Amino acid sequence: MPSVRGRAVRIPHAIRVVLFATVVAVTAYVIVAPPTWCQRVYVPLAYEEQIASSAARHGVDPFLVAAVISAESGFDADGVSPKGAVGLMQLMPKTAAEQASVIGRDPLGPGDLADPATNIELGTGYLARLLRRYGDERAAVAAYNAGMGVTDRWVAEGPIEETMTYAETRTFLERVFAERQRYRRLFPGVFGNG
Repeated sequence: MPSVRGRAVRIPHAIRVVLFATVVAVTAYVIVAPPTWCQRVYVPLAYEEQIASSAARHGVDPFLVAAVISAESGFDADGVSPKGAVGLMQLMPKTAAEQASVIGRDPLGPGDLADPATNIELGTGYLARLLRRYGDERAAVAAYNAGMGVTDRWVAEGPIEETMTYAETRTFLERVFAERQRYRRLFPGVFGNG
């Protein structure tokens, strides 16, 4: 109980109720509809300069690149998948070597894919190549996850949403496009385009 000069001071019941209700209301608001600053705390975003420069160089939406990174690795530059995909954009070494050759880069060394700038550059270039090949973001992102061979088959059979047979790729697509919307909403000017 608060005191003033050694004497206990009673806070009127009505004031205690109002204080309690205010604390409950603010807590509920932060949980149900958290403000942007609060949401940014739990939505990872890093390597903004590398994403922006690679996306501009390859003509890819930087928010799409950030969303692919988030879905693939959660922004873990050291991540290696059980299948051997490496780094932020989870590139298979063979795919990365092909992409390095396509963009005229020197052959990759053993640790190059763990370097965030290299991984983002090659991954974004590969994504741009898929976007040009398919002319459709959803098909390109499906190919990024499942590979070109199976995606070519899906595209040949009809709209990709109807012909896609891999549940993992369907989940990946949903996550990437939801993440892109979230990044656009939470970080509108981060890549200098908002």
